[in-house]
Amino acid sequence: MPLDTHLQGELGENACLATLNHDAIRNTGAWPAAETQEDMILHADWYVNLVTDCRRIIADARSDFIKQAQIQILEVYHSLGARIKDSVLGRGRPRVGAGGRTLRDLASDLGVSDWTLHVSMEFARRYTTVQAYLAKVPSLRAARAGKNSDAVSNFSHIEPVPSWHETVQLLYARDRRVLAEDYDLAQAIPVAFSIDAQPLSTSVIPYNVWRLSPIRPRGYGSSKFRGNTPPEVLVQCILRYTRPDNLVLDCMAGHGTTVDVCRFLGRRIIASDIKSWREDIVPADAETVKLDGPVDFVFMHVPYLGTYRYTDEPADLSGMGLAQFEEKLDRIIAHVTEALKPKKFLAILVGDVRDSGLVDLSGRVSAIGQRHLNLWDKVIVETTNPGAHASAAHGGMGILLERARRGNYLLRTCDTLLVFRKEAR
Repeated sequence: MPLDTHLQGELGENACLATLNHDAIRNTGAWPAAETQEDMILHADWYVNLVTDCRRIIADARSDFIKQAQIQILEVYHSLGARIKDSVLGRGRPRVGAGGRTLRDLASDLGVSDWTLHVSMEFARRYTTVQAYLAKVPSLRAARAGKNSDAVSNFSHIEPVPSWHETVQLLYARDRRVLAEDYDLAQAIPVAFSIDAQPLSTSVIPYNVWRLSPIRPRGYGSSKFRGNTPPEVLVQCILRYTRPDNLVLDCMAGHGTTVDVCRFLGRRIIASDIKSWREDIVPADAETVKLDGPVDFVFMHVPYLGTYRYTDEPADLSGMGLAQFEEKLDRIIAHVTEALKPKKFLAILVGDVRDSGLVDLSGRVSAIGQRHLNLWDKVIVETTNPGAHASAAHGGMGILLERARRGNYLLRTCDTLLVFRKEAR
């Protein structure tokens, strides 16, 4: 059934109330004034116009697509995103006046994926014109390559105009915003253990695969802190490897999940981080953090090689390339090993990442740890909600799944917990 006939069938005789000027909307993107929301919903022509315009843009892209210059292809996607962005469907939620229409409906009527529409809109939102984007490309490329110590700084061999595939990578693949600025977290937040915190299960899991709840228990660290540690992981580690009143060290404490779990379980805690995200966390480099005496257990949740950039400090692991990351982590493990009591344990939570391929970060961290300690156990920490996983930082699940499908790789929904034991001297 033709689109116009389908819409008229939905709206019946009310469809005749639509009096939009099609040409004016195409040329200006302006919407007619509506006295009420109901009037706007009855104006079915806005959706007809949107579909018609988008189909024309897509048709231009599909005609002789292979022979088009890169810049022409970028112009097509930018035009598509700008047209949708300026429509009712690009106004965020709730989409007042959309009459129940969604981006998924539009994608279906256009015969494209909703992922394509999301990315095109993001492209148009970030850059007013393609030329404005091209002016930023050298710095975007340099920032992305800066995460890899082996990357070259001379981009003269690369095409000056990026492909659409590279454009998507530059839009989403690595967001280098500093976390403190992104979330506006205070330098020191007064914290007291909340009596409203959800009780945590204290049943010890005897297997090496841990499946977490898709909903994070409240009251342990901050749910806004990117890359935060699941409290269930800390419960399992602390119950298994410590006793009440034992001393725990977390030198990458982030927003204090370890602190809160230790209080819940009755353990003493020394918590530090490169930045003091709250008042009970000491600002210190993990390589040189000062300890008054031996500790009973060490926990570390290392940054995932720049997936999130936490601070601009030179000693921050999250801003280092792979080689520098490994050298720094080796020194950190050597430092905390000195403070660890014999026959006690160090646990490191880490996840693999993708760059040009899979970076086996868990394997590399395992090798570094074994230079100083005996590898004791390895646990797969599975998240039942991939959208809540660290890999979901740069888009919703639809974008992540589509990106994985196009790249022909598996979407990562687990982390690895490496447990090391310090042998008796």
